[in-house]
Amino acid sequence: MKRLLVFIGLFFLLVSCERDDLCLEKPSVSMNTVFVNSISGLRESVNLTVLYEQDTIIAPVTTDSLLIPLPVHEDHFQYVFVNQNGGIANPDTLVFQYRIDEQFISKACGFKTVFYDLQISLIADPDNWIKHVEILESRLTADTLNHVKIYH
Repeated sequence: MKRLLVFIGLFFLLVSCERDDLCLEKPSVSMNTVFVNSISGLRESVNLTVLYEQDTIIAPVTTDSLLIPLPVHEDHFQYVFVNQNGGIANPDTLVFQYRIDEQFISKACGFKTVFYDLQISLIADPDNWIKHVEILESRLTADTLNHVKIYH
């Protein structure tokens, strides 16, 4: 009997929720980055780690694409992409600049951070493994789009 009362109570609790009471959206967008072979033009995996201010934000991974979080409290910053090809660490630094817009979603979700006017520059060094960066979408509104191609 107690189980029946609990079930009925949960049912009415779920049914009484309005659409605005449930949040299905993420509060901010990540930058969807794909890695491309600079000679063939095809996606190609890299073995890398991503650092932000000496902290690892993406642990060593072998992949041809990444969702990279962008800091919402800054409008420019640097990420260090460390390529671990052949066991030798080769760091390259990318500088990101963008503008931030807060968009109201709903009562339950609050605000969503949208990034726009994205600009990326590579800091040159004698042995850059990153050859070129191409911005495909300078306005980041959804994780499902490819935003950036990194040629290596």
